[in-house]
Amino acid sequence: IFDAITGGNIAYELCRPADLYAMWFVKNLAARLSRMLLRCLPIFTVAAFLPAPFNLTGPASSEAGLLFAVSLVFGALLPISFVMLIYIATFYMLSPLGLRVIVAGALEFLSGAIIPIAFFPEGVQRILYILPFAYMQNAPFQIYNGFLSGAQALKTILIQILWLAALWLAGRFAMSRALKKVVVQG
Repeated sequence: IFDAITGGNIAYELCRPADLYAMWFVKNLAARLSRMLLRCLPIFTVAAFLPAPFNLTGPASSEAGLLFAVSLVFGALLPISFVMLIYIATFYMLSPLGLRVIVAGALEFLSGAIIPIAFFPEGVQRILYILPFAYMQNAPFQIYNGFLSGAQALKTILIQILWLAALWLAGRFAMSRALKKVVVQG
């Protein structure tokens, strides 16, 4: 998608009778899902055959399993909505490379992929739980292991939905503004 914007192929994208935001969102979702499946399936297969306590265990309860599945869907859509804002910011830049590197690192760090959020100081944790990053990766697995359950899990899912709606609306608005100013040369 970055190449389409910076390379001028955005003209072809705009000629298609499809909503550009929705098309890029679905392309990004498909790419992320395929990468996730190719990475996770071998790990889960090996983990299922490891001896206890290293083996893969099920969710804390059947309720946790159901809430985990719901939260995992929203947790997968949140980073895509966030990255869509980065794609849109590319319309205003000559090279998106620096922004991509900074955002990728910040996203992994702030979502708990590098250091679990529970290991951050309490003040930093409070800030991370205000921002959408903690709800991308950390929240679904806290529900899975039973750390969040019942009303807390439902509140977490509601926050995920609110952040998803906010990021999606911001992305749609930013995309409409960017497309009004896009200039394709060549």
